[in-house]
Amino acid sequence: MNDIRKVNCKAIFSQRLAGYLLMKGFVLAESRKDYKNPEKNIFFFYESAELLNAMTEYTHFNSK
Repeated sequence: MNDIRKVNCKAIFSQRLAGYLLMKGFVLAESRKDYKNPEKNIFFFYESAELLNAMTEYTHFNSK
């Protein structure tokens, strides 16, 4: 029997945030071109509580 699990990913539209998450050790699930703006990329990370905390940390430090 196949064990198929649905994996939730979080779409990141900011290249800086994606770079920050990669530096923190998060795994990039996929990246692709943005269909609405082909000059930009969309980065997908596996969604977890740690990822959401790191995103909050990033926005907190960059909002000052």
